[in-house]
Amino acid sequence: MTEVISSMDVKRVLIMCARAVADKDISTATKLMDALGQMVSVLGTPIERYTTYKKLRYCDRPTGKELFSYVQTLAMICAYYKFAYVSSNVVIQEAMANEGRIHIIDFQMAMGSQWVSLIKSLAKRPGKPPFLHITGVDDENSAYACGRGRSLVGERLYKVARSCMVPFVFNAAAMSGCHVNRDDLSVWPDEAVAVNFPFMLHQIPDDGVSMFKHRYRLLRLVKGLRPKVVTLVEQEFNTNTAPFLPRFLETLDYYTAMFESVDVACPGDAKKRLNYNEQRCLPGPWHSELDSM
Repeated sequence: MTEVISSMDVKRVLIMCARAVADKDISTATKLMDALGQMVSVLGTPIERYTTYKKLRYCDRPTGKELFSYVQTLAMICAYYKFAYVSSNVVIQEAMANEGRIHIIDFQMAMGSQWVSLIKSLAKRPGKPPFLHITGVDDENSAYACGRGRSLVGERLYKVARSCMVPFVFNAAAMSGCHVNRDDLSVWPDEAVAVNFPFMLHQIPDDGVSMFKHRYRLLRLVKGLRPKVVTLVEQEFNTNTAPFLPRFLETLDYYTAMFESVDVACPGDAKKRLNYNEQRCLPGPWHSELDSM
């Protein structure tokens, strides 16, 4: 079997492994994953690197300054993240063009990289810059949460705002979007509110997967804030309600394209430096399924 597998391309073996997982055939899935380990490399093609990182199973998840640095690097080099952040910022600036007090509620704060460029843009507004209040919602149970790094994010944004002479306040709400309430968001009466949903609504269970209707409750909460603008960025695949195999296939295509974009943007030696960052910052589609069997 091993010889037959080694003659196949990586993507085909990945799909065979996913089918075995979907069929709860752990013996076959384990053999295929072992074979994949001999076929791929952290310095290989995009799909080889993706497969290698998923097989490593987050063995050394970074935190604090280390995670801050990795996510920052990927945000700068990955075209998808850059486009999402820049587009959201342009929409927010246009909506808030005549507002003197702005409150941005970011429902996946992560490392706060998106707001550095916005602060710099607001500093160039004719007259004087507006007062900027940012609330970052950060789920401490998420693998990508700031956690203790929240203070680093706040310090960084305060430093940028101070250098640009933009009046600034940062508020951290350490909880999942499933549990956030209006009081956690510190919305003041004279503020124009912008709500940012970056790559996070798909993580909030809807009524198709949870009796608690967390997504519905969150959207009702946001509607009650009467925001001037809501920005939404989402991945183009279903990670909630689809069965495992179609979900895996969608995820495989999505992240392979993301790895390919990193290769184009960062060729040669620079790409090797990014390998370490890729491994720690990009999620994967199947290990939770294997663990639950």
